[in-house]
Amino acid sequence: MSVEFTLQKKKNVTFSKKSGESETLSATILGGTSVNFSITDPESFDEGTTGDSVELSDIVKNIDIRFVASTTGLSNGDVVQTWLNSGKETGKDLSHPEKLNFRSDVDKPIFDIGSSNNPFVNGAVKFVADATSDTHESKFLHFGGTAEDGSNGERLTISGEFTMYAVFSFDKSVLKAAMSPLWVYSTIRETTNPVFEVLSSGGVLRVRIRGNNQISSDLDSIIDVATTGDVQSNMTTGNGELVVVVISRDSSGNLLCHDFNAKAFVNEKKSIGRINSDTREDIFIDSFGPKCEVRDTTQDLGAAATDPASVAQIADGDAVYLAEWGLFRKAIDGQKSAALSRLLKSKYEIT
Repeated sequence: MSVEFTLQKKKNVTFSKKSGESETLSATILGGTSVNFSITDPESFDEGTTGDSVELSDIVKNIDIRFVASTTGLSNGDVVQTWLNSGKETGKDLSHPEKLNFRSDVDKPIFDIGSSNNPFVNGAVKFVADATSDTHESKFLHFGGTAEDGSNGERLTISGEFTMYAVFSFDKSVLKAAMSPLWVYSTIRETTNPVFEVLSSGGVLRVRIRGNNQISSDLDSIIDVATTGDVQSNMTTGNGELVVVVISRDSSGNLLCHDFNAKAFVNEKKSIGRINSDTREDIFIDSFGPKCEVRDTTQDLGAAATDPASVAQIADGDAVYLAEWGLFRKAIDGQKSAALSRLLKSKYEIT
């Protein structure tokens, strides 16, 4: 026996306003004077038109790179050896290396459901940081090829316009420090640095995208946002809380950021938010999860050990739970960006 199900697609109903019609009346008042009265009907709406609503699948159908934890087919506690790209760009699957700087004592990330600060009921990939020098306990995945540090792993470069989003949560010992799902290796510092940091503090949401962090005097900061007034985001980043951020950079270098309420807390065209001047810099990603110790106190490169400050507050065992990440090589428009953030929240919303 076979059973067929028909899924009902959500509909949008659109109404257009119709201007009222005017009618002129004539009358004669006392004294024989003729006057005309113009009466306008109230404005009304035409009959509504019905169309399909925008779904998440509609927006991401042409995405270049996308990783979704719930589609890996893994069970709680399974080691994540590979994470397949469901986007259209080839050669961008994630994997775990056999060695790091020719060492094999490296740990693998796991698929996690149910940890105390993992809010994703359908699972997330858990990346754990290592803040101890000369150890390699960080759990990470990277792209194929040869990495900057001599291990196998290829750098992902984001140039020009793009839209990037992330759905994650974190578990940190220092709640006032940001945590990143994405990391870049610095050949000068010989350490790995956060690429995509999100932190709420004092009612202000900050997002920072970095490049290569080659020297301490150049943070390669793409965006450093403090929201104000009626554009202030109410998304918070405490342990176990849902974080959804969609960032777009158009062909002119203008940035647009939405939070999980589809709030444009950064809109460079409208002068909303505070944006670093280097908004057109390339973005580099070497790994998901830190590739080695997140800071190296032996480096003497002009405050390299404490710059950026948030890295210095990452401790052994701090973790990111990444449920989904995606990249469009072209910027999607503002309405789609807002819809994407709203739909991602709806998909992963914590009840």
